[in-house]
Amino acid sequence: MRIWLSGALFSLLLTLAGCDVNSIIKPGTPPPPLSTHNLQGAPMDLQKLQGKGVIIRFWQSTCLSCLKEMPLLEELYKKHQGNLEVIAINVGEPKSHLLGFLEAHPYSYSIIEDEARIITKRYGVVAIPTTFFINPQGVITDVLYGESDRLGLEKRTHNILP
Repeated sequence: MRIWLSGALFSLLLTLAGCDVNSIIKPGTPPPPLSTHNLQGAPMDLQKLQGKGVIIRFWQSTCLSCLKEMPLLEELYKKHQGNLEVIAINVGEPKSHLLGFLEAHPYSYSIIEDEARIITKRYGVVAIPTTFFINPQGVITDVLYGESDRLGLEKRTHNILP
């Protein structure tokens, strides 16, 4: 009963947010295309990352859960470098604010600015943080809405490694 209520509440929130519940990106499907440049200026093309596990994280600097988990994503990225890519997409914050934040909190994985929320809308993100786990074949294996603990992130990451 509780799971059904959670699903119904989530669907209601998505509908109220103007999302088509049937177009929500789900495990077992490929993610929408993502081709842009990260803040470091390097091109970022999701399609070219096939063969690696990919974590796409939508976050904001005011999100305490996001800030808590970003260092763990850094650990996972460094531990599995070559087999894992982490893409952190900042939602709705000005680039100048984001650059100041990252100067104080540097990360080696790709950070993408989405002040206009174009990528965020394309991915159907309505909650921050939202994390997509993509396997080496380019298929979403899991979508995490909200915070996770270390063990949960490590398990999901292990499941997408080549």
